[in-house]
Amino acid sequence: MGNGNFYSAAFLLIGMLTWWTQNPQRIPTLSQRLSIPGASGPESLAFDPAGVGPYTGVSDGRIIKWNATLNSWVNFAVTTPNRSGCEGPHDHTQTEARCGRPLGLSSTRFPRKDYQKVISTGDNTGRLMEFNPKTKAVIVIADGLMFPNGVAVGGNGDFVLITETTNGRVLRYWLRSRKLAAGKIDVFTELPGNPDNIRGNKNGEFWVAMNAKSGGNSKYSGLGMAAKLDQNGKIVEVLLDKSGAVWRYASEVDEERKGEFLWIGSVIESAVVKLRV
Repeated sequence: MGNGNFYSAAFLLIGMLTWWTQNPQRIPTLSQRLSIPGASGPESLAFDPAGVGPYTGVSDGRIIKWNATLNSWVNFAVTTPNRSGCEGPHDHTQTEARCGRPLGLSSTRFPRKDYQKVISTGDNTGRLMEFNPKTKAVIVIADGLMFPNGVAVGGNGDFVLITETTNGRVLRYWLRSRKLAAGKIDVFTELPGNPDNIRGNKNGEFWVAMNAKSGGNSKYSGLGMAAKLDQNGKIVEVLLDKSGAVWRYASEVDEERKGEFLWIGSVIESAVVKLRV
């Protein structure tokens, strides 16, 4: 790429990606778009204890792992034993009940593929559940939630944050507190978009992936959208791609340990986007 084309591309990307902050600190640039052949929906991402990955679940019921050496995705695991007709270029929403799809559960009324009805009907059957890995017991610790979509532990284990997609906010469930009794819920922050997953970083902050609210604040209207929250719920940075040319329909934003890259997943797209920050 010649210098002229390089600088034109750089300025175009900066124009598309804007950090809405009172004191802008960083402008991310596209590092890599990691396409997933034959599947879509890398909704949630995870790295292993050594920082290797990410791993993600996709629409055909596979869990795949990014291999940096091969520069490609490799199969890691499957979620169901019967794989006949699961993989390949077809509409996986028709087979996901049999083939499996690694995603969260947010409603007792609607299956995963009808997630939009959870919002449109005002469904409030969402729950926060606690799993004990020793006893294998699962208990409901909060209910009546409206599309609870992501959870993250914060405050040195003092609370759990829950994104409520329908209401465009993050709730805080107290595990222990000097001010509130354990089990109480308050609003951690109101958001300019409909949130999906939430993930903490090494600094105790939180990244929330969002999609813009229809008819919402035009300042934050964009196809690709994410916000970083401090430990008190204040929005300190908002990342946008208004054109959707680099990333869109974000479901999760993960910050690498070193803070050098952001990895962005999507329920719809057939790729994971890696941004340099």
